[in-house]
Amino acid sequence: MFRIILRFIPIIIVLFSLSGCGGESNNSSPSTYTIGGTVSGLSGSGLVLKNNGGDDLNISGNGGFTFSAAITDGNAYAVTVSTQPSSPAQTCSVTNGSGTVSGSNVTNVSISCVGKFTLTTNSDWVAFQDGPGGTWTKVTPDGGSGQVYTLAVTDPDGKYGIAFHTNYRDSFDGIVIMQATLSDADSLIGPGLSCTTNPNGTIVNLDAGSSARVYASTSNAHSIVEGGTFNFNTIPCLTDIFGLQYNGSNVITEGQFTRDSNVSGSAIRDFDFSQSADITGTTAHTFSATGADYTGVDFVSNNGTYINLGSSSWQAFNDGTITGDRYRFGAADNTSGTVQMKYIDASTDPGNQSTDISNISALSGVTIADPTTTGLSYTPDASSPPLRYWYFYYEQGAPITLNWDMFVTVGWMGAATSYSRPDLTGVTGFTWEFASSTPVSVQVSAGMINRTMSQVIADAGQDFSKVPFFKAGVVYEQATTLDSFTP
Repeated sequence: MFRIILRFIPIIIVLFSLSGCGGESNNSSPSTYTIGGTVSGLSGSGLVLKNNGGDDLNISGNGGFTFSAAITDGNAYAVTVSTQPSSPAQTCSVTNGSGTVSGSNVTNVSISCVGKFTLTTNSDWVAFQDGPGGTWTKVTPDGGSGQVYTLAVTDPDGKYGIAFHTNYRDSFDGIVIMQATLSDADSLIGPGLSCTTNPNGTIVNLDAGSSARVYASTSNAHSIVEGGTFNFNTIPCLTDIFGLQYNGSNVITEGQFTRDSNVSGSAIRDFDFSQSADITGTTAHTFSATGADYTGVDFVSNNGTYINLGSSSWQAFNDGTITGDRYRFGAADNTSGTVQMKYIDASTDPGNQSTDISNISALSGVTIADPTTTGLSYTPDASSPPLRYWYFYYEQGAPITLNWDMFVTVGWMGAATSYSRPDLTGVTGFTWEFASSTPVSVQVSAGMINRTMSQVIADAGQDFSKVPFFKAGVVYEQATTLDSFTP
């Protein structure tokens, strides 16, 4: 009996050993789980995320995301932004980005992107609107002083509004408003309170029977006879001063000019027509417009000086040395309040011109009140240029005027065709300047321009009195209504 028991002991030991080996071979592998979350506010391109310093993930739009490499249960994860988006520039931050995997997929990592709008201006106040429903608020420069503003756009579509105050002429207040998306433009230089000058001088050595007119900036011409003087009120420094000689038949025979007058204070410019002429002779042309009861042609210098050249018949400067200037062809139907303007390079003679404005839609649904104007509706046709433009001109007896220029991109407008002028009465520094109980005349215009918002910004520089109408090739259509209110 004793011997039998001894024989079974090794067998039992072996069986227990085999049982232990079989248990180890059936154990499952450690569990792994994915890391992901949601991106919001992204309007730029190039966003790259990392997890634990690797596993790069390119993000092209808002919504959910998941890294390709799973993480073992119990191990750490850390989601970071490797590359911030650009075009437009944005700053994206991570919430719930780090932790330890604990038995399930991680889905609550949040990537929130905020647009950065950079502004450089010396305007006396600036207001900002975050999103089309946002409140207009006065903003301060970076660090509380200086001329640079960095503004956060949290609107999910990247829509923003910027308002500036300008005061660049006597008795003239200007409000410039730009409403766009970060994809349209994410930076802006200008406008500012311009340097001002006071051009003055004399006219001598005119031809017999001739007279002269002096033009500076957008001011009216000063008509002068032999030995006469001119003296402009304050205008922007960066301007062109033209002196033109007209014969007895009101034909321009020669001219002289000073480019980029940039002297703060008094700018003396005497015109002596016995000296060599900058403009010699003119060529007669015609301009006709279908659907219009008014036509006019102007010469517009690169710095915004206007010279009227005529209407249905006009005179072209046949001096090919003039560069950076345009001829402006304007046509209007005063009954419907529609206008079209076309700009053509003046370095060569454009010859006879014609246009058709009968397809321009009328401005409708306008309600004018103090201080808001609502219900503007303007529906362009297929041939109209793309950028929306709204213009408001208020006058309460000379010399009080308030001028509003509003540029609204198609990206900001979307499919809407109606627009309400922003109410800035809550902005610190803004003053609705009209006296009570005295009627205010109002011109409200809606239009379309074949310029992008970025081009408008480039056109303007720091003088938004020139936006964006002084560039060759610009086509501008406008519908206008006139009304009044009593504050």
